[in-house]
Amino acid sequence: MNIFLTFLLLINLKEVEIKFPITADSLENGLKIYGYIDNKLPMVRLRVVIKAGSSYDPVGKEGLANLVINMLLRGTKYRSYEEIYNFVENFGGRLESQCDYDFSQIEIVTLSQYLDTMLFLIREILTMPKFANEDLIKLKTEILGRIKTSENFPSYLLTKEFIKNFYPKDYPYRHLPEGEINSLEKIEISDIKNFYETYYHPNNYFFILVGDFAKEKVKDKIDKLFSNLEKKEIPKLNIESFPKIEKRKMIIVKKRNINQSYILLGFEAPSGNHPDVIPLRVMNFIFGGGALNSRLGKLIREKEGLAYDVGSYFTRRVYPSQFICDMQTEIKNTDYAIDLILEELKNLKEKGIKRDELEQAKRFYFGNIPISIDSYSDKANIIREIILLDLGFDYLSHLLSEIKDLTCEKINKIAKEYIKDNFLLVIVSNIEKENLKVRDWEVEFIER
Repeated sequence: MNIFLTFLLLINLKEVEIKFPITADSLENGLKIYGYIDNKLPMVRLRVVIKAGSSYDPVGKEGLANLVINMLLRGTKYRSYEEIYNFVENFGGRLESQCDYDFSQIEIVTLSQYLDTMLFLIREILTMPKFANEDLIKLKTEILGRIKTSENFPSYLLTKEFIKNFYPKDYPYRHLPEGEINSLEKIEISDIKNFYETYYHPNNYFFILVGDFAKEKVKDKIDKLFSNLEKKEIPKLNIESFPKIEKRKMIIVKKRNINQSYILLGFEAPSGNHPDVIPLRVMNFIFGGGALNSRLGKLIREKEGLAYDVGSYFTRRVYPSQFICDMQTEIKNTDYAIDLILEELKNLKEKGIKRDELEQAKRFYFGNIPISIDSYSDKANIIREIILLDLGFDYLSHLLSEIKDLTCEKINKIAKEYIKDNFLLVIVSNIEKENLKVRDWEVEFIER
């Protein structure tokens, strides 16, 4: 018996408890403040999360949300780009920004004694942006350079091609957050200002603090700094159609000078707060999410030796997204590896899971979930997920309770519902079309 399984067998499902007390406050203008107090270290991880990620990019100007959050750090009315970062570093802190599909955020990691100072800086960054055209030109040049470099990597091309073909036209997840070369070139400083003026209002962002801080003192400080900001109506996304794969389709992206096939195979998945997400998560662990202890890991990597990197996952977002099987294999093994994945999917759908697989998955989650929220960053991430997906402050307790009560029958029902006959398969490879066996699927061949 390996060490992993020995560890799992030592976990008593009845004894595992999880306490995750989240503090919550709000201002009259709709600004919310969430926190987790942890006094082990004299530091705080401070985030402001804006509900305006790349899903809010206008059609034809993909990458706009990412540009806006980065432009906020390029300068304020009082400080330059270098002065902002030097200011934080001089206090022993670290400043970062991020744009994802469902959110954008600014984060400062700081010593507790400088928290008030960093809150003042956040206020300046959020409300007094410089938005200089010369800064936008530099930023666009940097991002365009990164995109052009990324396009040399098969995994980047694979993801880009998959989401473009998986999602309906105009769907919010159909492009990568950094945007496209053509769309970035069209974005002007007026677009930056318009996006900012539309979405950057106190009722559309929230604070997360994790670490050593005094709840009431922080609330008072944020109230003094942000209470005079006006809340405004935020436009909602207009989504006309959701992901639905109507046929079996294979897209081969021919890329020379690579010796492997990079493969994604996917189905539709529900929104992140759907009640089926928890059993789907456990089903995925058994199928491909549990690395070497999953069905795909045991079959394709250990038994057949076809791939070092194989697995499955589903992306948890505000709107419906995708369930993915992911693999890299030698070009000569491409057809066989695809057949094995499809056969395992068929087995899971038709025959279901075994009781020992479910018990192993339960023990994994009961052992892993407390560890996965150990660091300040982990805690901030789970709070952000709870708020964005409206999961409720008791989510972690609910998660463990739901997993504990899961049955094989429940997961088997989920497998039948979500593993569809139709799928999208994308391959990036130096393979010739005629070297792939003929299947009764729609096939598209793209030269890169």
